[in-house]
Amino acid sequence: MRFLFLLFFATLPFQFALSPAPGIDLHISRFFALGLGSFWITISLFRQRLILPARAETLLLISFLFFSAFSLFFAENVSWGIRKLLFLFSFTPLFFVAFSVFQEKGYGKQFAEWLVAGSALSAGIGIVQFLLPFAIGLDPTLLFWQKNILPIFSGTTFSGVVSEYSSMVANVGGGNLLRASAFFPDPHIASFFWGMTLPLALAFTQSSTHRAKLYFIIASIFIFIADILTFSRGGYLALLLALAVSLAIFPSLIFKKYIPALFFCFLLLLAFFFIPNPIASRLLSSLDPADHSTSGRLAIWNEALDIIAKHPVTGVGLGNYSNTVKPSAEYREPRYAHNIFLDISAETGIVNGIVFFLLLTISITRALASLEPLKLAVGFSLLIFLAHSLFETPIYSVHILPLLLVLFAFSSYEHKTILAR
Repeated sequence: MRFLFLLFFATLPFQFALSPAPGIDLHISRFFALGLGSFWITISLFRQRLILPARAETLLLISFLFFSAFSLFFAENVSWGIRKLLFLFSFTPLFFVAFSVFQEKGYGKQFAEWLVAGSALSAGIGIVQFLLPFAIGLDPTLLFWQKNILPIFSGTTFSGVVSEYSSMVANVGGGNLLRASAFFPDPHIASFFWGMTLPLALAFTQSSTHRAKLYFIIASIFIFIADILTFSRGGYLALLLALAVSLAIFPSLIFKKYIPALFFCFLLLLAFFFIPNPIASRLLSSLDPADHSTSGRLAIWNEALDIIAKHPVTGVGLGNYSNTVKPSAEYREPRYAHNIFLDISAETGIVNGIVFFLLLTISITRALASLEPLKLAVGFSLLIFLAHSLFETPIYSVHILPLLLVLFAFSSYEHKTILAR
């Protein structure tokens, strides 16, 4: 079971989808997660030893699922809510499996190593994807990805929706650039995944032997570059927030040990903002109210707040945000609040939005209070998720939800020798 658990997360960026019938896509990760959960229950019952985390995180996670299910009583389209609820339940066992696995010495470290390896490999693919248009052209590359890559890894139906509402091209500084996404369905999900795995890769650069340290430095560089090439402004802001928090928490350690590196980074930062470049243009456009993406998001947030004001206690029902704002919307039509807390509150009530916020903040606080380098990294991974989620809603992603659940489990267990060699 432990090997399968490690394999699941090493291959998560590369897992494919099945399309058994028109309109139905089943990502292999859902079967994998359910299989791991069933395996864990079977082994636990056979050994007569069921390890459950007696933590606030467990209660909050169960409460979140309860309120999500309860909201279906108030949903106009119950079938949409059931589909989303089944999605949440299909991955929830991973939280308990992870908690059980991490009790064994060294498996938390191995999980992070395998996860970083898979993330770095997918980041390399994303970098190649970004460079490909410079060799064969933007349109041929985009067409190749939409017709040949996305259907394999996202499913026939879902890839069609992703292509119809494509965000794979960014207008940066007046020119169009292909955004790195590798085998993820879109650049936003790719940015979440690479952003959340970057702190883990960086943690190993400080705790590994010489040869392993070089490997993790290269992995960190790949992941960071790929994340930047997604041109996700939410991802950029999340990384900046994580950097600011690290400087606030560890000022003496960072400023004493890394003065030359900090001075070099300061010069790079000045150059970044004062020398015209596509990344700075993309980031600074977020501050421009006239920018179409910025003004559109502000309008969507106001729309979500209006729904919450009308349905503060029950919400409009899980999965029913899109048909509330557009009655003719189809199930897969990408209409959501572009803010995880507004989305949860609008669909399942303000109380559930608070429950999810507490689940995140307690996990972050517990991890950042730890003295273990890897658990500290998990805290920053969750912090990046929180900051980026202010602009997106990634919990219905087959790549992000399983990673999020396992990071919750990582922050809550108390093994003291996770980085022991």
